[in-house]
Amino acid sequence: MTLTLRLSDPPGDPTLPALMRRNAEEFGDLPALSWRAADGGWASMNWAETRRRVGELAAGLAALGIRRGERVLMMMANRPEHWLSDMALVHLGAVPISVYGTASPEQIAHIARHSGARRAIVDGERELARWAPLLDRRTGPLERLVVVDPPPATDAAPEAAAPKATPDTPATPVTAYASVTAYASVTAYADVLADGARRFDPDAFEACWRRGSPGDPATVVYTSGTSGEPKGVVATQRQVVVSGASLDRKLGVAPHGAHICYLPFAHIAERMLGLYMPLLRVSHVYFCADPGEVARAVREVRPEEFFGVPRVWEKLTVAARGALARLPAERQAAVRAAGETARAWVAARERGEEPTGALADAYARARREVLDPLLAVMGFDRLTWAISAAAPMPQDVVRFWTGLGVVILDVWGMSEATGVCTLNHHGGFRLGSVGSPIDRVEVRIAADGEIEVRGEVVCGYLQEDGSVARLGDADGWFATGDVGRLDADGYLYVTDRKKELIITSTGKNVSPALVENTLKAHPLIGQALVHGDRRSYLVALLVLDPDATAAWAAGQGIAAGAGPLTHHPAVRAEVERAVAAANSRLNRTEQVKRYCLLDREWGPETGELTPSLKLRRHVIHATYAQVIEEMYAV
Repeated sequence: MTLTLRLSDPPGDPTLPALMRRNAEEFGDLPALSWRAADGGWASMNWAETRRRVGELAAGLAALGIRRGERVLMMMANRPEHWLSDMALVHLGAVPISVYGTASPEQIAHIARHSGARRAIVDGERELARWAPLLDRRTGPLERLVVVDPPPATDAAPEAAAPKATPDTPATPVTAYASVTAYASVTAYADVLADGARRFDPDAFEACWRRGSPGDPATVVYTSGTSGEPKGVVATQRQVVVSGASLDRKLGVAPHGAHICYLPFAHIAERMLGLYMPLLRVSHVYFCADPGEVARAVREVRPEEFFGVPRVWEKLTVAARGALARLPAERQAAVRAAGETARAWVAARERGEEPTGALADAYARARREVLDPLLAVMGFDRLTWAISAAAPMPQDVVRFWTGLGVVILDVWGMSEATGVCTLNHHGGFRLGSVGSPIDRVEVRIAADGEIEVRGEVVCGYLQEDGSVARLGDADGWFATGDVGRLDADGYLYVTDRKKELIITSTGKNVSPALVENTLKAHPLIGQALVHGDRRSYLVALLVLDPDATAAWAAGQGIAAGAGPLTHHPAVRAEVERAVAAANSRLNRTEQVKRYCLLDREWGPETGELTPSLKLRRHVIHATYAQVIEEMYAV
């Protein structure tokens, strides 16, 4: 079966519900959503079943009082309930807002009040400590909480407190977490769905979504807050469709492909790739609720495309290098030889050449005899589109994968521009760049080096009064906060965040990301932060990669459990050599004069990283202020 509609040529000005209707009617038997079943396999729904479920859920949510234009918060893992709830709200004309699972109670309260949301849908008991206080009738902004996996019923709230079910009000189960005052404000997702199934009217469903328009909001994406309070970016249905269509023109991904959905839906990248693009491409979404299970999902699904932020690719690289190191010496030599052939083939493609003759034959043989069998073990043997975004990609990681015949294509964008502004693609790429502008997006460099963008995909910020403030100057140019340059062929190179550039006491500008990625070129250094603003030299906080360090230590004969590896003399000596090697590739201003090796890995849960795994520099600076000062006091 082939698509009768090219994504790059959407009919007129479609809404998201219109695309879902097309999928259900023309491709209803194709799989749409899959998730882990109790037996460890995959359970699935096709597009016809998915649309029916969305309609039933929409009827249940409408019975709770959710109306057109209302904003509704969601905090769920990557699971079908999240996807279905999002689409059900869009069909009602409401506005879904996904909240990062790592958000603090204060951040959740800010988003609830700023957005004006009165209802939320959350996973279950794990989230209730953060959400239940928002149901306080005197001070809380929320009126109702829908819980997908409620705890078992107890006597914590007396049965008498429960409101009686009526034709217009579904029953609310007793739950262990709810106080008597909040009890009536908590509803089980299963009850909403069951009530919606009873109420579902296909004609009313059709009439409801048809009242919407392409200019209606598809979502509000709250920025991850690398500095200050998060801002609410309002993306319309027209903007997500236009952005998706522009991506398709560049990438040419085959229809009905598989997508492994594991990044938070609160991030614009997963919203585009895991929600909006599947509607456009009639794709098959595999939900991976546990990011630690991504490698297993890849092996099972064998996707044609895979998106990962740099930290994900770094982790995959550590695992792959460890596996290659365990191969017999003869096989390792064959992999190295095949890798050099693959890199030569990629270099020719990068120059815009189509490899022919001896190189084409050698590469075909290397793929067939060496590389494809290795990629098949990882689940990447069908991979045609490997992509990364959100932060600079270390070039040693890029080089490793090109040696396997996999070109990681960097893209660049932001929530404020509906995701992607520039991208590399197989028809034209420059390793180290973030590609050229997609259709309908213009990019220019301001006098001070800041990157500015313009186009209909540029969104607006939600204001507390519910209005939307358009972004950009009088001519439509939006200052992104990133610094970079355009080469003669129109490829964009992002240097750093404008606010994060280090200006030393001697007046020299230093890109911390450049120095940090040079330090991370050594496999033992998993995370790095460089400091030196208004100082005479740079210092660094370094964090070991636990997997790479454990493998390295085992190879050195260091016994496991012999104490923290950060304290072992051999490990510290290797880190010293890694810093010296990095400094040898940097100019004098960029070199790190002192560093501290930390005992704990940074993460979103502990606050040092955003949910998209970018450094929260101000948090790290505050947490390790004394350590930094001590490095300057030596």
